[in-house]
Amino acid sequence: MSSFSRSAQQWATFARSWFLIDARMQPPGKIASMCSVRLQGKHKPIYHALSDCGDHVVVINSRHIAFSGNKWEQKVYSSHTGYPGGFKQVTAAQLHHKDPKAIVKLAVYGMLPRNLHRRTMMQRLHIFSDDALPDDIRANLTEELQQPRAIPRKLSEYTPEEVEAFPRLWTPYVNAPRHILGLPQTSASCRLLGAFLPPANICNWLRLVLMTMSQKREMLRRLGSHSWCAAPKLLCDQLLGIVWVTAALSYTLVSGLVFFPEQQTTESISIKNPSG
Repeated sequence: MSSFSRSAQQWATFARSWFLIDARMQPPGKIASMCSVRLQGKHKPIYHALSDCGDHVVVINSRHIAFSGNKWEQKVYSSHTGYPGGFKQVTAAQLHHKDPKAIVKLAVYGMLPRNLHRRTMMQRLHIFSDDALPDDIRANLTEELQQPRAIPRKLSEYTPEEVEAFPRLWTPYVNAPRHILGLPQTSASCRLLGAFLPPANICNWLRLVLMTMSQKREMLRRLGSHSWCAAPKLLCDQLLGIVWVTAALSYTLVSGLVFFPEQQTTESISIKNPSG
């Protein structure tokens, strides 16, 4: 019985496993790092740099990978044909549009050691642009690896209970404009303007504009005689800030008094005389 146990352990250690990785909404660098470890066999106790003990890795949904920031347009891939004038450069978006597997393949290839085992390891990498797998490869799969990053859910995937339990960072004040101006809170403008000008934020906006203006004046004072080119821009920014504050307050006042006239909601109660 012990020999069977040892043989089973030896078979499990030296056999080549097949791992599945879903690249949907995942950065190519994280996917390539996971593939590199399995292709080299670094997760095994028998790993050695000169031994070929890696496993097979199957990557699906390579068409739906995700880059952070503006890397689709900023990241550049270079190549050379070997002939004069054969140097070419394409962005990540152009390369992905031409071949949805190329970005993941190049990322994995760049993370493997630069020796004679690299091409052999790349032969055990199987990349598919979607989730359709051949039957022979699907039958060999032994484990599915967890995605390195959690996929954010869409708004439509949240339940009403989760939406109600989500913390509210800002709640619009219904009667904000007329409450600030000291007017009767019966107009329809209260609900409309309350979503844009809450009372707690008007003071913050004014304070922010004043702080920005004071900081720019201090910058202008420190620049001294070298500020001949920056002075017009700073002056224009200050004037625009003053105009913006004046326009916001004027809009609040005019909208509350003119565009949405006050609606009287008084009710008259008449009592009939039973005697006629």
